[in-house]
Amino acid sequence: SSSYAWVPITTKPAQQQQQQQHERTDDIVPSYNCTNEKGQVVMLQQVPAFIIIGAQKAGTSAMYDLLNLHPDLQGSRHAEAHFFDRRLPIDLLKSTSAESKNQTWANEYRCKVREIYAKKFFPYEQLQHNPRTKFFDKTPAYITSTGAPFRVHAIAPWSKIVVSLRNPVHRAFSQHRMEWLPNQAHLTFEERLGVSLDMLRQMPQYQNKSSSNSHHRSRLDQ
Repeated sequence: SSSYAWVPITTKPAQQQQQQQHERTDDIVPSYNCTNEKGQVVMLQQVPAFIIIGAQKAGTSAMYDLLNLHPDLQGSRHAEAHFFDRRLPIDLLKSTSAESKNQTWANEYRCKVREIYAKKFFPYEQLQHNPRTKFFDKTPAYITSTGAPFRVHAIAPWSKIVVSLRNPVHRAFSQHRMEWLPNQAHLTFEERLGVSLDMLRQMPQYQNKSSSNSHHRSRLDQ
């Protein structure tokens, strides 16, 4: 038989905990200086600390809610920021030669965008109360955006990427339940998959005969 012993748990007074919390500096969010278009030097924290991407119905919303419970973590103001999957002027600098010719503009633009992104999409003022606050962006759609990797690297190269995936069959069935429509109530899960596949085959990406899309067409046709 197993035996158990009660272990007393001691808690420190709240004032002592706060004092020790302020004394810790090893996990304070790193900052950097950048010069904006007005020639002003601006000090900003590295935002975001990490970015959550993934498949639809793969638990990213639950992850966002749970991480927000941590006192040192804070998600974007909106559950999905959708910042890096939109076209930005910095897309013009995808080639090394283009950036070398516009180095000054590129640095000023990065500074401006980083400041807008940090202060518009996150409660940036929270750093005044807790300098260890690590902000994170949860936008699953970044995983399908062809421009997001370049933009993240250009604007927030320090960010870690967290990818949330799920068993494809379970994920598809979860989406089937989420997108249930009264006029399709008579369709089974398998029949709904057939309808979805027919819609995918009509998309321009499927019609494109380039070799880069051949593996997607072969999987759809299996």
